[in-house]
Amino acid sequence: MVDHPFKQEVETNVKDELLKYRAKLANDLPDEQLLTGIDIATGFSTSIIENIVSKFWRIESLDSLKKMITFFNEDHALQSWLIVSSMKGHFPHIQDCNLKNIDNSLLELHSPTRSDYTSSDEINNSSDDSDVCVRKISNIVLNDSDSDDTD
Repeated sequence: MVDHPFKQEVETNVKDELLKYRAKLANDLPDEQLLTGIDIATGFSTSIIENIVSKFWRIESLDSLKKMITFFNEDHALQSWLIVSSMKGHFPHIQDCNLKNIDNSLLELHSPTRSDYTSSDEINNSSDDSDVCVRKISNIVLNDSDSDDTD
C-alpha cells in the first residue's frame, strides 16, 4: 500500500481523467451503438478504469500497464498511459510510445514541466524527485480549488 499525502486526491484525479476519456469515446459514437451500453460500445469498461486506479502506484511504463491490464484496443492503452504518466509527471517515458492516435489536447492540458512548479534553485538543489512530485500534485489540487473561488 502506498503512503502518499495526496493518495486519495491523485486517485480521484486519475479516475476523473479516465472517465473523461471514456465520455469522449462515447460522444464520438452514434446513439444506436450506445444502446449496447457504454462499456461495450467504447471497449473501455468501468472495470478497466477501476483496475488502472487500483494499480496506479505500481504502473511504471506503458509495458507495465499493458501487463497488468488487458485492453481491447491499443489506443486505449496509450491514452491510459498518457493519463497515468501525466499524473505521475513521467512525460519523458511517453516519447518512446507511438503517439500518432493520441488526443493531443490531453498533452496540452497535462504536460507541465518541472520548472512550472519549482524554482530553478529547488531544481538544482533537489536530489529527490518525490518531493517535487508532491509539490506538483498539491499545486494542481490547490489551483483547481482556487479557480472555484474566483467568480
